[in-house]
Amino acid sequence: MEQPPNPMDSEMRELADQVREHYPLHPEYAFAYFRLTYPNIVSATMVSLVWSYIEFEQMMKTGLKFTRPLAKEDLQLFRSPFLLN
Repeated sequence: MEQPPNPMDSEMRELADQVREHYPLHPEYAFAYFRLTYPNIVSATMVSLVWSYIEFEQMMKTGLKFTRPLAKEDLQLFRSPFLLN
């Protein structure tokens, strides 16, 4: 069964479309765009949310192809003795 559309999804899509041209290299331009209308803290929060939304869209289209391949050194993270506590 398909779920009804979430109004927040359309709002996020609209916000993302306004600054999509700056993704992924220039979040400061997205911040400056939102700063024209909103205070600093709100603008920074919006950029954070919008960037996460665009990353999610990208991941849904391409899977994890936008990340680098897992390297042997990455596995050192999982050998920490603190993970067992």
